[in-house]
Amino acid sequence: KAYPAINTGWHSACFWHFWGTRASPTPSTMTLHSIFAASAILAIGFQIHWDDGDSGRRATGSSFRLHNFDAPETWRAECPEERAAGYRSKAIAETITKGRRVRETRYWYKDRFGRRVVDLSADGHDLASELEKAGAGRIYDHDGGEAPPDWCAPTGR
Repeated sequence: KAYPAINTGWHSACFWHFWGTRASPTPSTMTLHSIFAASAILAIGFQIHWDDGDSGRRATGSSFRLHNFDAPETWRAECPEERAAGYRSKAIAETITKGRRVRETRYWYKDRFGRRVVDLSADGHDLASELEKAGAGRIYDHDGGEAPPDWCAPTGR
């Protein structure tokens, strides 16, 4: 008998993954697999596909952007230097989060592209701070009206 895949969506995040149903949980509908799947999600957090150093997608497909953090662009870069820095930033983000428990610590709002603007932690440490220390981007006061860094300027400001 095949077991259902571990789903990282809403139901599994709430620790209820059932055999072919999304009905309300009862002890008779829970399987041992459900309990093991929930334990795995608790232990590893969620998986990320990074688009660049400050935004990406969860395994569920929902997109996010880090709050008050900017990294060089990979897709809409304004100059070749920004694009190259964007790919370095993406590689740093992938390295920092690989094998670590990544969690959303705060949801702020949805941006103009429909992405969740969030704070994330990796093993309990603020991810934006770790990315800035590693040189992947800069923390700035977006909500306070501060302009993001100009990655094509000679100084990056």
